[in-house]
Amino acid sequence: MMDFSDIANWGTVGQIIVAITGCTTLTALLAPIAKFFGEQFTAWLSEKRQKRLESHKGNIEHKVYVSKVRFDTEFQLYKDLSVTFFELVLAINTMTPILSFGVPSEEVDNENYENSQISAIKAQDLLHQNAPFIPQEFFNKYQNLIDETKIELHRFRRYGNIHRKKTFSEDREIPAEAVFI
Repeated sequence: MMDFSDIANWGTVGQIIVAITGCTTLTALLAPIAKFFGEQFTAWLSEKRQKRLESHKGNIEHKVYVSKVRFDTEFQLYKDLSVTFFELVLAINTMTPILSFGVPSEEVDNENYENSQISAIKAQDLLHQNAPFIPQEFFNKYQNLIDETKIELHRFRRYGNIHRKKTFSEDREIPAEAVFI
């Protein structure tokens, strides 16, 4: 039987045989270990990537959902504001018509005035309740409309229906049969 020291005496050929045998043995031993650690590392990376992907998907879905909810809320808000302010303008125009085909009774005048006041209060309440959701520019325009409405209500309360009176102010004469205001 040969001893290891006999192979070492063979010279270069012996060294090559020992190196190949050692590398083969080392490779045979380390290959399963390397494969195991490689699979573990790949699984860890895959899990980490999957978590980031799920987090990113969740953020995108959340943003889309919030945007849709916000759109639906703002759409309903602007719809309500449009209806309420249209009713307000209609009530004011009924109270002080631009075109008149006769002088309404005082009872009709009082009813129109009260309807206009109620519409103005509803519009103002709706505007101020939803102020945080309305851009400043739109809020100011709606507020200006309410301010103009207050002026018209004040004029009507102070002077009454100008079709009923001969004078609107001391320096301006308006005939009682006036068709346009």
